[in-house]
Amino acid sequence: VGYLPREQLEADTLVWTGAVTPECGIELLIEAVELVARQRPGVAVDVISYSPFPDHLSRRIREKGLEKHFRLLGYIKDEAQFSQTIRRYRAGLAPYAPQPLTVKRFAGVARPWTYMANGVPPIITRVPPDAPEIEGSGAGMVIDYRAEELAGAILALLSDDDLHERCRQRGLALVRSRAPGPIFTPLLTWMGLAPDGEGP
Repeated sequence: VGYLPREQLEADTLVWTGAVTPECGIELLIEAVELVARQRPGVAVDVISYSPFPDHLSRRIREKGLEKHFRLLGYIKDEAQFSQTIRRYRAGLAPYAPQPLTVKRFAGVARPWTYMANGVPPIITRVPPDAPEIEGSGAGMVIDYRAEELAGAILALLSDDDLHERCRQRGLALVRSRAPGPIFTPLLTWMGLAPDGEGP
C-alpha cells in the first residue's frame, strides 16, 4: 500500500486494465474519452492488457480521431512492477458492463482494489458487489454504465484536486481496513483470542 505525491502524477492521464472485451467496458471508454477530450484535449488513457486490441476497436478510435488519447502498453506480468507503474495515474478505470450473465455481478473484482492500494482513485460502474462499499466509503467514483457519467467522473477527478485527494486517502483507508488484521481482529476478540493489545 502506497502512493506518489500529487506533483509526481501524470496530469490528465488515466489507466485501464483488463481484457479488451465489451464486458470490461472498453467500448464505453472510447465513447467517454471522445467527450472528455472536448474539454481536456490532453487526456490520455494507458491500456494495460494481456489480450490484443481488436481491429474493430482500433478502427473506431481512428475514425473518431482519438489515436493520441490511447496508448497501448501491453501486459505487465509482474504485480510489483504493475503497482509501481499505475501509481503515476490520476485515476483507474473499471467501467464493467451490466451484462446479465457476467461474472462481474457475482464476484469481487481485483483491479479497483489494486488501484486504491496505490493511491489511484477508481471509477467503477454499479456492477460488481464491491461498488457499494467503494461508493459508501467515498473512495472512488461509482457510476451507471453511461458514457456521459463516465466522462463526468473522469473530468471531476482530473479537475478537482480536493476531490481527488479525498478519494485517494479514503481508498487507502478502505484497503487497509480489508487487510487480514482489521477483518479478523473482531472475530478473534469475540473468541477471546485477540493478539495482545488488539482486544477491547
